Amino acid sequence: MISAPEIFIEAKRYESIPFSDDEINQLARARILDCSADDFVFRIVGAITISRRVIYVLPKFESSENCNVEAGQRYVKVLDRYFRSSSARSNFSSPNNLRSSLFSTFQELNSYYTQYGIYKELFDVDATASRQKVNWAKTIKKNKSIVSDLSAYGHGFTSVIYSTPVSVISSEVDGDIAHMFEVVLSLLATHLAPVLSINHPMASTGGALVKVHAEIERVVSRANYYSRLLTQRGEAASGPRKRVLTALFDILRNDGSMLKGLLGSRPLIFGTADFEYVWEEACLTALGAERNSKLLAQPRMQTTTNIDVFVSSQRVDGIIVSDNPDYASIIVDAKYYVSRADQIRFSSVDIMKQFGYALSARSSFERDEIGNALLLPGEVNQVEICRSLGEVRLEMDGAALQDVDDVHVLLLNPTNVVDAYLKGSRDLNLLTAVRDAVGKYKNPAAGDLAAA
Repeated sequence: MISAPEIFIEAKRYESIPFSDDEINQLARARILDCSADDFVFRIVGAITISRRVIYVLPKFESSENCNVEAGQRYVKVLDRYFRSSSARSNFSSPNNLRSSLFSTFQELNSYYTQYGIYKELFDVDATASRQKVNWAKTIKKNKSIVSDLSAYGHGFTSVIYSTPVSVISSEVDGDIAHMFEVVLSLLATHLAPVLSINHPMASTGGALVKVHAEIERVVSRANYYSRLLTQRGEAASGPRKRVLTALFDILRNDGSMLKGLLGSRPLIFGTADFEYVWEEACLTALGAERNSKLLAQPRMQTTTNIDVFVSSQRVDGIIVSDNPDYASIIVDAKYYVSRADQIRFSSVDIMKQFGYALSARSSFERDEIGNALLLPGEVNQVEICRSLGEVRLEMDGAALQDVDDVHVLLLNPTNVVDAYLKGSRDLNLLTAVRDAVGKYKNPAAGDLAAA
């Protein structure tokens, strides 16, 4: 039976260690847990199943007051959306994106189950009293032909008649593959559906779960399933049935030990150790920003020789291109820093990159038409939707350089950012708050109104 979920916060140190030595070794081997003799810390955001336990690890900006199952399931939905996005695919070579293939298998099988029910095998049955499409090859084989000569309007015709046309009807039946579908879906629904906040009717408990575990042991050790799956997959037309057969075959070929790992202490992980990419994607979605590096001037080297010199291009993290005549556009970069001011340690590379972007953007914008901001997660319980932490400026002997605008450091309410990301649309209230915090207006009257 699956125990009640346990909730932790990424990068937070815990003194009481609630794991067995074997579980600690498994989690440490997966590079998601650092553990000493006195404490431990998770290096991941997401969900983990191990030894019939469900563990949620929340982002480091979350508070202890919000450590609940609903919060854990909410961030699993965030990660699920991110893993399906093009941004995640471009970063998926990173070993820090940890998503067990069994989660994808469960989603594929469950998608079929939701639409069609339990998978059934198709068998062709010959029928002689059917209005289905005639199978001429079988009709010719099983019948003696009657040849008839006909004439009409002075023309002769030869007609071939078969007394009993044969049709082929596909019939759905239970079989070994159907049984495998049911057993695998039941196991995955039992262990993974709770992680994905799905209340699944195929989840098993008690004696039924013991039976499913025993069946899984038998299924993954049966060699005859391979040939059956390969044959049926080859015969299936493209579509949901072929995808199900492919998923089941992949379990036998690649994930059999992982499937049996659900019965022991092997962890299944749905998460990432690079949550900064998720935060960035969520911020860009919430603010309607775009990654349009064509708006920046690019470095080019003019050589005095025939040597071809390569200079890499700039790729902006995000630009809020203004669709409002009152507001300037804003270059933004989302940073997954701890939001308390006494703990923030900015990288000079991050800061100088923003200054460089602002200078390069003058190829597309006038200086007073472009602002600059770093976006950090604030505390989830902060009242303001957006709060300014201050500005970073370039100074010489205590005096700010006149040609370079400040980089604003803004704390965004993570709840608003995550809500907008899950909806897949920008938050206009958050966008207005960011614009007002940066304080760059094409129309001075808009700035006066915001200040008031």
